[in-house]
Amino acid sequence: MNTLFVGHNLLKFSSLSSTNDFCWQLLLEKSLPDGTLVWTPLQTQGKGQRGKLWLSEEGNSLTFSIVFKPKANVLEQFFLNKAIALGVCEGINSLAVKAKIKWPNDI
Repeated sequence: MNTLFVGHNLLKFSSLSSTNDFCWQLLLEKSLPDGTLVWTPLQTQGKGQRGKLWLSEEGNSLTFSIVFKPKANVLEQFFLNKAIALGVCEGINSLAVKAKIKWPNDI
């Protein structure tokens, strides 16, 4: 990938229950490089807010998680989340695909 660091460590799977859960499990077992991207076209048990299930349609959803290790304090991490969501949405819109943000971080 032609990025500064995101996705240089790319882990692709044909299917996962949850990219988020997979990242957390890996982080419990070993250290992952900052910017590790876990991607699958089919996520069967995605996580929504407040314990809700996040449903995705194979090939029609952004089903990935990125491991970030910011050195910012907790208050600054909220602004980092906002900046990432805005940047992703702007990037998608630049491809002539209408995207919007459902806060806090759903595109």
